[in-house]
Amino acid sequence: MFAIAIATATWSGCAQWKSEPPPELARGGLPPAQVADEVAILEVAFVRLPEASPALPETPGAASFVDRLDETVVPGEMRERLATNGIRVGRLLTIEPGQMGEAAPADEATRLMEEANVVSDFEQRRRRISCRDGQPYTLAVRRPSGERVSTLIRTSEGVVGKSLSDPQFMLILRTRMLDDGRLAVRLTPEVQHGEVRQNYVSSDLAIRMEFQRDQWTLHELMCEVPLSEGQAIVLMPQKEAFGLGKQMFVGERADLSQERIAVVLRLQRRPQHGLGS
Repeated sequence: MFAIAIATATWSGCAQWKSEPPPELARGGLPPAQVADEVAILEVAFVRLPEASPALPETPGAASFVDRLDETVVPGEMRERLATNGIRVGRLLTIEPGQMGEAAPADEATRLMEEANVVSDFEQRRRRISCRDGQPYTLAVRRPSGERVSTLIRTSEGVVGKSLSDPQFMLILRTRMLDDGRLAVRLTPEVQHGEVRQNYVSSDLAIRMEFQRDQWTLHELMCEVPLSEGQAIVLMPQKEAFGLGKQMFVGERADLSQERIAVVLRLQRRPQHGLGS
């Protein structure tokens, strides 16, 4: 009798909890990710430039966009300052098919190294960044060099030089909405260097540990470019690479060959709030 009572209770309990899973879970998937209205989505790619080496496979479309940059979107004084440091910046009005795609690896060994992300000084995979107005995002351009490097920056006050231990070249990215509905993307070069230090940072809620290196933020080389959806910013070295442009955008592959890259940031989605669309 006791066993019958348990069986009856168990059966009744299961019946009460029975429910149909959402259709996407029933198909073995997950619900689609929800993106907040105030978030902009930027797609980032490191595109190999054809000047690097005839032996290297270039990214499809790379040669064509080099000649289609609108550099006038950067004020003349800032454009000249970037150029004197070996950096070229412009905006692409349109992206052709394949321009943000990765070139197919030449062999199986290269494919495995690319999957492990050790084939190059630069990131091989495209990725998307979620940006909120005013919040900084640190984008690593190259891996740490592992050695001491002298870096010279030409500013309006003259040449500033530093000898840096194990530098890593970065871009600090911030965005803000403009009144005309476009998104302004601000990029500031930064060099992180030296030993990793442990710091304790206090807030109203808790004390947390942070691990960071010394930072040399190059505010004088900050540039800002307005984008509509589908448009992109391109940063690359000058044709004859030198200075900071060479240190940021020219590196080595695992086979010791040299490669030049362009950093391409495409606005995939602007913030949706307050746009009336």
